[in-house]
Amino acid sequence: MADSRTRVGFCTIPCVIAAMFAVSGVAEVSWAACGDGVVEAPGEQCDDGNVADGDCCSSACGFEADGTPCNSSDLCFSAAAATCDGAGLCLARNICFADYDAYTLVIVDSATKATERAHWKQGRVSADLLPLGDPTTTTRYGWCAYATADVEFFPSEGSVVFSREIAPGPQWSATPGDIGWTFRGDRNTPGGVRLVSIGGREGRLGSFARFRAASVDGVGLPGPVDADSYFNVGPSVGGVVVGLVNDAGLCLLSAIPSYPGSVVENTPTRFKAHLGFLD
Repeated sequence: MADSRTRVGFCTIPCVIAAMFAVSGVAEVSWAACGDGVVEAPGEQCDDGNVADGDCCSSACGFEADGTPCNSSDLCFSAAAATCDGAGLCLARNICFADYDAYTLVIVDSATKATERAHWKQGRVSADLLPLGDPTTTTRYGWCAYATADVEFFPSEGSVVFSREIAPGPQWSATPGDIGWTFRGDRNTPGGVRLVSIGGREGRLGSFARFRAASVDGVGLPGPVDADSYFNVGPSVGGVVVGLVNDAGLCLLSAIPSYPGSVVENTPTRFKAHLGFLD
C-alpha cells in the first residue's frame, strides 16, 4: 500500500492541459501521502511513516481503536499486553513482573557515546522453573525498561523507554554446570550488548539474571523521561519496571518503586537503584 494517499485538492482536465502547455495559470494541487511521516489534514489523524496496521496508526493514517493490540513484534510490548489508547499511542499495559527482593539497575546516558551503558542484575531466581528456551536456535530475548509505571501494587500502565532484543545465534552458549544461558557480545559492535547471563543451580534459590550493554558507539539509550531526571520517578509518580523477557514466556521484570532507599540516584544523565545483596 505504498501508494495509499488522500487527495486534498483537484485540478480539472482543462487546467492540466494548460499546465502542460504553460498557456495559463494552474490550480494548486496538494496531496497528503499516507506513510510519509507528516500529518496533513484533512484526511489524516496520524502518520507514523508507514502504511501498516497494528501500530495504533492505521494503514489509512487514522487512529486505531482503544484496546487494539499493538507492537506485538517488540518483546517489551508483547510482554506487557500492550494496546492502543485510541489517540495513536501504544501503551504498555498489564506489565508482568515479579517483585524479587534483590536487584540493581544502573543506566548512564552521556554526551560521550563511549560512556553510555546499562547494567541490570536480579537475584533470588529459581532457574529450573523458568521457561529459558534455547537462544542458540530459536528463542528471542529482550531487555526492557518501563518508566512511570504504578509499581506500588501491580503495574498497570507504563512507557517503554528502552527495548533491546538479543536474537538467537552462536553468541549464546549453555552455562557450564548450571541451568541457563550466557550471551557474550562485542564491545566494538555499535549499540552492542556486552553480556547477558541467566540461570543457576538446579533447585537452588539464589540464581541470577544479568544484562549489560556498552559499546564504543553507545547503546542507543533514550534521553531523560522528564527535564529533571532520567526516569520520571517522584513521590507522586510510579517507578521503573526493568528486566529480561523472551518469546517462550519468560518474565523477569523487577519493579523498582520510588520510595527512598530503593532509588539511589536519578539525574538527567544517571539512574541508579539498588535493593538487597547485589552490587
